[in-house]
Amino acid sequence: MGLQVTISPDHGQLTGLGDDDHSIYIKADGTRAFTSTVDCGQNAVLETELAADPVTPAATKWKLYFKSGGLYQIDDAGAVVGPLGTGGGGNDATITSTDHYGGASSSDGIALATWLQYRDLKCEINGTAARVNASASFPQRVAVAGKLRAVADATTATTTLSGTAGARYIMADVSATATTFTLTNDTDNTPTATEKLVGVAYWDGAAITHTFTVGQHGNYEIIVTSTQITTTLGTYQDAGTVLTFVSDGITPSRLESQLLVSANYTSGTADNCFWALNVDSTVRQEVACVVYSAPAAERQSFNLAWEAGILSAGVHTAKIQQKASHTGLTAAVDGHVLPGKLWVVQVA
Repeated sequence: MGLQVTISPDHGQLTGLGDDDHSIYIKADGTRAFTSTVDCGQNAVLETELAADPVTPAATKWKLYFKSGGLYQIDDAGAVVGPLGTGGGGNDATITSTDHYGGASSSDGIALATWLQYRDLKCEINGTAARVNASASFPQRVAVAGKLRAVADATTATTTLSGTAGARYIMADVSATATTFTLTNDTDNTPTATEKLVGVAYWDGAAITHTFTVGQHGNYEIIVTSTQITTTLGTYQDAGTVLTFVSDGITPSRLESQLLVSANYTSGTADNCFWALNVDSTVRQEVACVVYSAPAAERQSFNLAWEAGILSAGVHTAKIQQKASHTGLTAAVDGHVLPGKLWVVQVA
């Protein structure tokens, strides 16, 4: 008796059709991940436009997909960004409707033009407190957390400072649904989701010495007193008071000074005296005053500035220093830095 083999011409009659015997192939349900980069050459990949966002992917996974507005992405936390490349999270300069309202919906936000108008809030010193000078006739407004908040009474927007000396960061603080705001102060310059940094102050342990509005010109300033160059030549000496100021860690700073230098020439050749701008114990800028004539004192005016950039958040110091270069200057009577100013400018 010979071997009998039955061949079925119908694929559906085969057994084991549900087995996954060929792991090198793509599965139709998309459950087998690629193990290397997929190169489609110059061929387009067709994607079906979705009517709604897909379900959130598993941890560490992201999804890219198309809707009528363009290309979107959703991360493993369910956060959707898009349309990409058209102002909804891409690099395009186009502003979307939510951008017009500070990132909120039009019913729960403020228009972009209004937001920009009230991006800064002027703080002032009131003894040991920082406050907003507001009244019913002149309410003060600030945009915080996508909404415009206003106060019409300075007593509702006052924060009292206390504790050890150091930097204090003034915050406009709001609740989720409030239309007004209060002021708080903190040693940390990072606002929470319901805060906006509106001012910076230096607290010396007993009083506020200086304050400024973030993004605006500051009023950190001292008078540099008249100081005589001593016989210690070639060494910088402090001229006047040290200026203590605070950086918000966000806004670039510029330090400026304006001084009049007087020196008396007494030797046979021209002599120099120098003055410098010192910030955080480092000489940042230096200039020479060259004395040519004798015996009368010669005076020269200088404006010395240093672009500090964004200094680290916290307290910094600045001072004017001067020195004599050699013995041609009569140190007992001349070589003065006459009264001038040293100040900090915050540049938005």
